[in-house]
Formats: sequence, C-alpha cells, structure tokens
Amino acid sequence: MNIHNCLFSCMCFLVAVCVTLGRRRGPRFRSGDLRLVGGQENHEGTVLIYHRHAWGAICDKEWDFKDADVVCKQLGFLEAYKAAYGSQFGRGASRKWMTNVRCSGYEDKLKYCMFPGWGRMRRGCYGSSRSAGVVCRPHPTTPASTTTTTRATTTTTTKSTTPINRKDLKKHQLYLLDRDYRLQQQAQLQGDDPAVLTNSSEPRLLMRMVGGRYDWEGRIEVKEEHREWGSVCGEKWSIREAMVACREIGQPYAKQALQVNYFGGEHLHKHYYQIKCKGRESRLDQCEKIRTDVGVTCSKSILVAGIVCTYRLPDLIPDLEVLEESVRLADRPLYYLQCAMEENCLAESATVVRNTSKNWHAHNRRLLRFSTVVHNEGLEDFRPYRAKSAWEWHECHMHYHSMEVFAHYDIIDENGNRLAEGMKASFCLEDSACQDGVVPKFDCVGFRDQGLSVNCSDNYMYDIDCQWIDITDIKPGQYIFKMEVNPTLLVAESDFDNNVASCELWYSGYNARIFNCEFESLLSD
Repeated sequence: MNIHNCLFSCMCFLVAVCVTLGRRRGPRFRSGDLRLVGGQENHEGTVLIYHRHAWGAICDKEWDFKDADVVCKQLGFLEAYKAAYGSQFGRGASRKWMTNVRCSGYEDKLKYCMFPGWGRMRRGCYGSSRSAGVVCRPHPTTPASTTTTTRATTTTTTKSTTPINRKDLKKHQLYLLDRDYRLQQQAQLQGDDPAVLTNSSEPRLLMRMVGGRYDWEGRIEVKEEHREWGSVCGEKWSIREAMVACREIGQPYAKQALQVNYFGGEHLHKHYYQIKCKGRESRLDQCEKIRTDVGVTCSKSILVAGIVCTYRLPDLIPDLEVLEESVRLADRPLYYLQCAMEENCLAESATVVRNTSKNWHAHNRRLLRFSTVVHNEGLEDFRPYRAKSAWEWHECHMHYHSMEVFAHYDIIDENGNRLAEGMKASFCLEDSACQDGVVPKFDCVGFRDQGLSVNCSDNYMYDIDCQWIDITDIKPGQYIFKMEVNPTLLVAESDFDNNVASCELWYSGYNARIFNCEFESLLSD
C-alpha cells in the first residue's frame, strides 16, 4: 500500500510539473501591453491594454491621432494612419482601463501618456459604443518577429519596435529619418513632390538654424523660392513659434524663444515681421505670416528670432480631483482681507467699498475657495521664468513672488463673458509633496530657491490666503470655471494640453459645486 501511495504521489508531482511548464510556455503579458482586436487586418482594430491580469478597452473620449500614433509605434508599426472612435471595430472588452488619454507623441508606451488613472472612468465613457481604435501604417521593413498575429489580433512582445526615447540622444538620427519618411509617404498619398510639400498657396518656405554653439540652438533663417536667406523679426516671436521651429529641425521640444540677436543675424534682411503659430504645426510654413514688404518693419535691428531646443522639459498637470473635492464658500469681513486686497486677490468692487464707505471694514466678501495641487510629471524641474535677483518682495505677506502669475482662474457665463477672476502669484513655488524616493530640493523659506522637482507637487490648499475667487457680485446660477497653470507660457513645458482645466460651476447662493472637470488645449486659440 505504501508503494502504491508513493507511486501515486510521484505521478501527481510530475503532472503538476508538466502543467506548470506548460503554463510557462504560454504568453506572459505585462501591465501596459497592447493588442488590436476586431479588425480585418493585423494593423487595425480596437485597442486593448493589459493591466492587473486582465485586458480592457480604452474610452474614446479625447482620443486623437497622437494617442493612436503611440499605440501603433508600441505595436511595431511605422505610424498611425487613423484614430478610430465609437467602437468602429467593436467593443473589444466590457472593462475599460483608460480614458481621457493625452499623449505628447514621444512616449515609448501608451501607459506613459497622461490619463486620470487605471479604471477611473468619467461621464460619457460607459456603454459599448465608446471604445477607441486605430488604423496603423505597416512599416515596409517590419520583421515578422515584431508582432504576433492571430486572426486580426496584434499583441506586443518583448521584442516589439519602440518609438523615439526622449532620454536617449543617440536616437536623434532615427527620429529625423522617421520624420523624412513620413513626409515622403504623405506626399505620395497626396500626389505631391516631397521637396515642395506645403499646405499654403505661398512659395515653399525653407527654414534653417545657424549661429549656435550646438545643433539644438541658433537663430532662425528663412528662404522662399528665388530669394536669399534672411531672418525673422523677434518682436512677436514666442514659445509657440519656437515649438514649431524645433519640431521642423527634428528636435522634440522648445526650451526658449529668443527675441534678440543672441546668435547674431542683426545685419540680415528680415523677410517676416511676424510668424504666428498655434504650436501644433509641423513646419513654420504652415503658420500665419506677415511679411516686411507690406509696410510693416521690425522696430530694432537687434530683434532676431532664435530658438533653444531640448529633449527634456517639465510638465505641469493640475489635480482635477483635488479641485472638485475642495470647493467651499466663505464669508470674510473686508477688515481681515486688507492684505489680500493689496495683492489684487479681490474683485474691484471691494476697492470701491473701501474708498466710499465709512463702515467698509464690516462689509463681507463672498469667497469661492478651492485647492490647487499641481504635479510635475515631466523629465526636468520646473523653474521660475524670472531670475532670482528679479523676484519681488511683498511686505504684506512677507514673501517673494518668483512668477507674476503661476495659475489663473476664471468664472464665465454661457455667453463667454468673464464674470470674475482670480490668480495665484507663485509666492511659494516649492516641493510640497513628492513621490516615494524623491528628495524635495525646493523650499521657499527665506530667499531659498523656488521650483518644482520632477515627481513632486506644489500644493496650495483652500485655506491659504488668496486661494479663492471673489464671487460677491455673482448671482446664483450655472457657470463655467476655468483654471490655467503657467498661462502665459513663459516657462516651456513638454505638453501644454494638460495645463487648462474647464469645469462646470453650480452656485446656489448658499453653496457651490465644481464638477465635470476636463483638460482642454492651451494651444487651440
């Protein structure tokens, strides 16, 4: 009997080992792996992402071409041909892992793009008709080993081709080759010559960068057909145009837009008084242009447009959940708000009351209080635009202002009229909270350095002075609340599409609520 029991135990052990080995031979997925399902070809379908041992779909809310491009590159394809909406290729999965995805286009994987969090759906994402999909453009030389295909299902493997890594400067040449290939493919689709590809009826505008010490900086020189090279007036030159110029020469981001002749060029003829871009264009040729030969001239010869590009920038992202959860009303006598009045934290009517009423100190102001928590999820620290020597000391609050405006708040009616506004001057831009393992290095005590480290947040809670909007003059009703971080774009970021939050505001006269907050582009105006 003992021998039989021993043999039976050994057989069970061998079966268990075989089952285990069989399991190990199967595919092992990691969080963030992607697959396409439902398409007729292996390069199209509904996007599924793997997380917590389960596949889930992606809500198509704010799904765009940049998001699709990251998906296609992660799967080993050349680029995206189309971003699909409305469950074009089917639902994919009943579970949805992601929504409101915001990719800059340079992420290695979709999970590195900005989104509210795994499984945290917002209004409008529930149902079977909101799954995101893609149609990718296959690479002519893509090896078969980069994808695993089973009946129109494409799954990432550990050998899948990855897009440009921002941290690896050696891949810059691959980025340029890929960009040139895209232009050629686009030209072939449109029947155009790649050498003269343009969406404008004006002559093709050539651009080059010269005068810099390195290949990521210099002055901008432009040339039209049958004309000599010339410069651009720097009087209206901004970070938006610098973003496009850096993109055109193959650099990911613009760090600084120079308006003076730091890299020379003051003696060159200025072909353009202004080149006005939105910031999303791929070439300066696609931007609006004002020529100097139409009666507009540059005011000074030293105003020459230049750029400084980079592979690493900060990325500020306001916390929308903290904003929604922290709203409350407070009534405060004007007597206790004199310091806030000196720093323009109250509505103009407060100044009128103080100057015209003998009993002004007892007059109450209705304040809409809320918290502003801003994370830096970029690759570089966020530093104030002004030099430390130019910071302004404010005697009332006993602090320095390192930035004129760090965040701006608006209350807007249904007709687009601004009814009230507020702002948070960056009188203490510091590392209020950091992720585990990150050591805070910015502290506002005294005259120390101000800034925001990578993976840290600057927290201004609702009970801090001036962290409000004065709504004393606003009637009860439904409004739009907007918050903009770094609104003047004076400090460069890798992504400005997550700087503006637009929310619904309900005010009854006795309480208030901010809800349905969503990001909207700062580069759309």
